[in-house]
This record gives sequence, C-alpha cells and structure tokens, in this order.
Amino acid sequence: IQGVADFYITIAGSSPPTVKGFVRLIRLDMREPFATFAPEEEAEVLEDSTQWNLELSVLATNNLWVKNTETGFALEGAADMELKGDLLVSREKGIYNTLGHLDVIRGDFYLGSLKFKIKKGEMVFNNITDIDPQINFDVTTRVRSGTIFGQGSNSTNLNLIITGTLTEPGIGTAKGSEYSTENIWVILLPSIIFGGEGTGSTSSFIMNNLGK
Repeated sequence: IQGVADFYITIAGSSPPTVKGFVRLIRLDMREPFATFAPEEEAEVLEDSTQWNLELSVLATNNLWVKNTETGFALEGAADMELKGDLLVSREKGIYNTLGHLDVIRGDFYLGSLKFKIKKGEMVFNNITDIDPQINFDVTTRVRSGTIFGQGSNSTNLNLIITGTLTEPGIGTAKGSEYSTENIWVILLPSIIFGGEGTGSTSSFIMNNLGK
C-alpha cells in the first residue's frame, strides 16, 4: 500500500498523547489481496496503552485505487477499481477502529477467470473490530448463450449482485436477470475451479455460496 496525502493534525495530551486531524488523500494504491484483511480465527485482541491514540478523518474524492489482480486471489475476488468516500480511523490502546463508506467510481471485479464491469458499488465499514467492509456490487459481463444451453453463439449479459464482505463475497442474481442461480453456477464453476489457485479456498468459497 502506498500513496500521497495532505495531513492536518494536532497532537495533545500525554501518557499516551492523541493524534487528531484530517487527512486528504491525493492518491492511494492498494495492491494487497483481499485475504490480507481477513480476521484471524480466534485471534486475541491485545491492548497496548503505550501506543499513541488516533482520531483521523480521511477524505478521498477520487484516486483511491484497489489494484490486486496480479497479487490477489481471483477465486475469492480481485479488483481493479477506483473509489471515493470518507472514513474515520481511530486507535485507542493500540486497537484500531474503522468506520465509513466508500463508493466505486469505476472499475472491474474478477471471479476466477471472468472479468465483470462494476456498474455501481459500495463498501461499508461498520465492523469496528475488523477492516473487512460489507460490500454491495452490481456487476455485469458478457457470456455466450451456449455456455448454459449447449447451443448457439449469441452473447448475453450476465448480471450479478455481489454482497457479503470483502474477504467472503456472496454471489446472487441481479433483479430481472434471465439466469437462475443454477444457471449462474454452470457458468462460474469452471471459471472459479480452473481459473483460481488453491483447492482448499476453492472448496470453501463454493460451499459457502452454494449453501446460501
């Protein structure tokens, strides 16, 4: 993760002091895979009263980029997208909290070897213990009709709604879609199984979604 930002901060207090202020992101590039932000199972949150406290308002009007298609795991989602929004980042006794909302300006979302254009999307940071936002992406791609019905070469739109969290996305049919859930998985399974890496994650991702 790297970027450029303007900082307007004050430091006050003691034992420990608190850093308060405003951060305006000029550009930020995040290239880490989404799995990096997954909470560790049964991880113990340890307080550290020696770390400085933080209260920072972060604003990005554009140029907040997620580009993890090369390092990310397309099986469970990877992206090349630009976002904007506001976040409140705080830290008290060494424990971080993140609250806020980011909107997708433009970009693509990847599942297996399939590339979906994001028509609209958002990330909502409402779990203060984990940096793993709720997502709501309306995405589309073109597929050949013969992929499902076995005949024909015409292309149609495959529209999906991707919800859940960034590290555990859930897939559903968009409103008004001509495809059923079963149709969607006929298309997605080959792409996910043969387009992803790692059978353990493949099994987990498929079972989590097929069980919904």
